[in-house]
Amino acid sequence: MTRLSPGILLTALCCLLALATSASLGAGYPIPLDTPDPKYQDYFNKVRERIKAKWVYPRAAAEREGEVLIEFHVAKDGRLEDIDLQRSSGVPLLDTNAMNAVTGDVCGVKFAEPFPQVPDELLSEGSLAISVRFHYQIVGGFVNMFLR
Repeated sequence: MTRLSPGILLTALCCLLALATSASLGAGYPIPLDTPDPKYQDYFNKVRERIKAKWVYPRAAAEREGEVLIEFHVAKDGRLEDIDLQRSSGVPLLDTNAMNAVTGDVCGVKFAEPFPQVPDELLSEGSLAISVRFHYQIVGGFVNMFLR
């Protein structure tokens, strides 16, 4: 068995970490939709309103609760470039419903997309990565849904 020096191991580990990080981050770290950073407020309010307009609780979910985490990337012109379910609620219908709210997909027709054009100051690369948490909660028999 060949032994590697600690310096070579550290270099190899750093290279692997850099490759894994760049592959998973795509166009950059996602900015949470509920970020307190004021430079994102105007644009994120518009995105939030587009999503909320298409997000409804599916009756077939039979009062199930959960939280869904989605990451999506918006191109400069407002097109949805990529969307990924980062964490499932454990209820496929709630997950699909949240994904459809971002894509705006209702029976194959896109309603939420395109999003508004992304301001130049918000782009670090070719697209803006956004993460959003969809909360489905039943309180006193009423559905409480909120985005974060």
